[in-house]
Amino acid sequence: MRCREVSPRQAALVILEAWFGGDRTPSTTSLPLTDFQHDAVSRLDRIFEQRRGALLADAVGLGKTFVALAIIDRALQRDESVALVIPAALRRHWLHHLKRLPANRRAAVAVLTHTALSFGRASNTDFALVVVDEAHAFRNPRTRRYASLLQVTRSARVLLLSATPVNNRLEDLYHQIALFAADHDFAYLGVGSLRTVFKHAGTDPRAQQSVQRVLEAVMVRRSREHVRSTQHGLAFPTRAPPNAIRYDLVAAYGSAWSTVYNALGQLSFAAFSNSGIPTAVELMRLQLLKRLESSIAAFTSSVRRQLQINRLLLGSLGAERWIKPASLRSLIVGDGMDAQLTLDALLTEIVPRGCNTAELHAAATTDVRLLQACLRALGGADALGDPKLAALSPLVARHNGIIVFTQYRDTAVYVWRDLLRHSRVGLVHGSEARLGTQRAARSTVIECFAPRANGARLPHERMRLDVLVATDVLSEGLNLQDASTVISYDLPWNPVTLMQRIGRVDRLGSAHETINVYNFLPDRGLDALLHLVE
Repeated sequence: MRCREVSPRQAALVILEAWFGGDRTPSTTSLPLTDFQHDAVSRLDRIFEQRRGALLADAVGLGKTFVALAIIDRALQRDESVALVIPAALRRHWLHHLKRLPANRRAAVAVLTHTALSFGRASNTDFALVVVDEAHAFRNPRTRRYASLLQVTRSARVLLLSATPVNNRLEDLYHQIALFAADHDFAYLGVGSLRTVFKHAGTDPRAQQSVQRVLEAVMVRRSREHVRSTQHGLAFPTRAPPNAIRYDLVAAYGSAWSTVYNALGQLSFAAFSNSGIPTAVELMRLQLLKRLESSIAAFTSSVRRQLQINRLLLGSLGAERWIKPASLRSLIVGDGMDAQLTLDALLTEIVPRGCNTAELHAAATTDVRLLQACLRALGGADALGDPKLAALSPLVARHNGIIVFTQYRDTAVYVWRDLLRHSRVGLVHGSEARLGTQRAARSTVIECFAPRANGARLPHERMRLDVLVATDVLSEGLNLQDASTVISYDLPWNPVTLMQRIGRVDRLGSAHETINVYNFLPDRGLDALLHLVE
């Protein structure tokens, strides 16, 4: 790779452009694999001969699960103890695939979820092999989840799986490698300090070269283009160029727009102004702006929540108490429209010195007035036709097998309710799944929407789904390639999430020749939002 001075984010992309292929040495496993998956197993075996860990970073849809299963199978053949660390949302997905292993072997696999590790529930067993799916979730070493995983991997070989190991910066990748490698472990490659070379790779060409050597030592990464050019007989869909669906954001809010816009510019977010985080207020404003763009439902829910928070703050100040900003979220019970607030005296404290309670009271009172004005204006906007929903309907009518992704549960429910009028539609978000109007298990909804991809029976006609509305709880790891169309009703901050959404259908083995991608973008009103961001 030719080195050059680039930005840290560009450096991450440059370094990860390279793919690290295998040599086609057949691997021994009882599982059926394609040639390029056998290549990955062979390459990982050679890495494990020299290193305690490896990262399988093949592009989305190339079957990292099957490669990992082969590595697990070989470990179990040697009677080694194995732990599988997975997102809770993928538990059923992985248990389904573990059935490919002989029953007496798969019973020996300990399954740990990311959520359990986040609560500090780590196993005390010394495992021989730990496989971590969606390993980019462990890019922050300051979390309890990361510390718990370090405990699990302390004496094990570690296989990390992630198509997107770099989410924000190159150091994301460093922290994942640090799960199995010490700072000096690559001295034999001329890398004296792993941390130092990753820190400086964005601006130092020599550090870039060092990072490249480290990745060649621990990573297997193949692009779809590489696999397509070297493997014959594999069916990949063609991804059509993404389409921007334009709509009028100002028209979506109608007469409420001016009131909402002015309030967003004037809100002080008094409850968070003493959080100790310099950017806390602007982060709250950005979050409201994001939900404003997502849907009237999501924005209205957030306005109500902010109103409740400010009323709670005013109540505590009236009692000469103060609620720390960090405690405010824990005082919200429920979500969205019917949020209830409980005031626990243990979560309040005497107003700290230096806090101007009169100023804080005045700011919170003003915020209450602004938020109430928003709700009154939005009450009238609810009855208006929503041009964003109107722009969605023709897409649903034009395609079969559609996933509509959104960041927010309120938006997902809002869209699902509208589509129920004329579509066979399911809903999945963090706490609920619906098959049409009926509550159902998440796995049932997924299998009714994508039975072939999940090895399920074709559903009865009355249970068949043509559209699935989901939050990003379904954007990682799942096989949904019965569908051919992905619609992002709103765009996430992180483009990696957008890639993951598309990756649910743009996968090896898709029955579709072409995958369609649509992204909603406001064509009017965005200029106003950008001004507020400035």
